[in-house]
Amino acid sequence: MIRNVKFVEPAKVYRMIKRELDEAYLEVMEESDCRKIQNGIVGY
Repeated sequence: MIRNVKFVEPAKVYRMIKRELDEAYLEVMEESDCRKIQNGIVGY
């Protein structure tokens, strides 16, 4: 049985989800920075 597979443009898909990826990344990094400050880790 032969199936046709839809071609996916990786660059187009990335552009579609880039904003969400960037927001998630910044959220994680900001949370990490806050934890370092709360734990007294300075000069990282």
